[in-house]
Amino acid sequence: VPLSKYPTISQDVTFTGPETLEFGNLKTTLDAAIQSSATTSGYKVTCQPLGIYHKPKTKNKNLSFRLSISNPVQTLTTDQASSFVDEVVAVVTKELKIKRT
Repeated sequence: VPLSKYPTISQDVTFTGPETLEFGNLKTTLDAAIQSSATTSGYKVTCQPLGIYHKPKTKNKNLSFRLSISNPVQTLTTDQASSFVDEVVAVVTKELKIKRT
């Protein structure tokens, strides 16, 4: 696979949900939202899990991911990347009834 001549922008996203939230369900929903938005925008996107944190004696946990976004035809601006991430996060938070932290 040839390297893109345009740089990639990475943004980390953390979701907070109940301790019963399954990683697999969140990752599947996140991947579907990314695929849908990437198809519309033409961006190339990878999603890498970063970690799960559950503070003792609390009912919520945090799940973090790194989204790496590039545009194969031009340099992506930070605003474009942020808008893409916001669009994906809106779908995930609505569908799973969780929040972004």
